[in-house]
Amino acid sequence: DLWNALYATPPNFMLQGKVDVFWAKYRARYLATCLELCSVVRRAWGQELVDHRSLDASRAVQQSRFANGLVITVNFGSAPYPLPGGKTVAPRGYLVGE
Repeated sequence: DLWNALYATPPNFMLQGKVDVFWAKYRARYLATCLELCSVVRRAWGQELVDHRSLDASRAVQQSRFANGLVITVNFGSAPYPLPGGKTVAPRGYLVGE
């Protein structure tokens, strides 16, 4: 989910085995991911990715900027990451702003 949020791409799932078995096992997770990421994807739809950077030396915190001013910051790390302005990106979480 974090990679999809970072680049504002629709959710990607790799299906292995029978689709009905996958759906029975992962339905709730799949739907939660779709609902969460759809709002991010809608805001970035059709917008050029104009900047992408790492915000820390370990590259665990990364940020993407889109032409419409949308900024998505993702924290792949295990510790909170403070941003300028007082916001914090939760471990294995992301923030969407402008």
